[in-house]
Amino acid sequence: MKTFVIGSGCNIRAHIHRPAPTAGLSFASEVELAALAAAWPGRHLLEIWNKLPDVVPVSKFKDRRTAIRRIWRAVQTLEASKAERIIDLLKHPAGASIETLMDMTGWQPHSVRAFISAQLAKRMRFRVKSFTRDGQRVYRIIPKTKETA
Repeated sequence: MKTFVIGSGCNIRAHIHRPAPTAGLSFASEVELAALAAAWPGRHLLEIWNKLPDVVPVSKFKDRRTAIRRIWRAVQTLEASKAERIIDLLKHPAGASIETLMDMTGWQPHSVRAFISAQLAKRMRFRVKSFTRDGQRVYRIIPKTKETA
């Protein structure tokens, strides 16, 4: 299930898994979006709408319910980033082969390895296990335990 995060600057990003609470305000349904927006001024909803890709900018909405409904429909077309999709694949118990990651991202093998090393392991502090299966290099994110958290 996709989760959406409203970050600073009223930009909305799609995520495959629910991100950390510090990432912004998250919602996974129209009802959750409505609950978040209940106390917001109408201009905040306008700002969010007008920053969405491929929408016709508006100067006002008929009412709050219309704004929420239109924003919810528009965010359904947002895709998760390559990083989110890689993390989702690597969190599966079987992991993902480097070939699978190359096909999904369109990257060369050295770019996939660099991303795993620099971004996932060093910057995001995921524990990534590398092993071979049927002659293919496979990567998997090792879940954090209480000792490693």
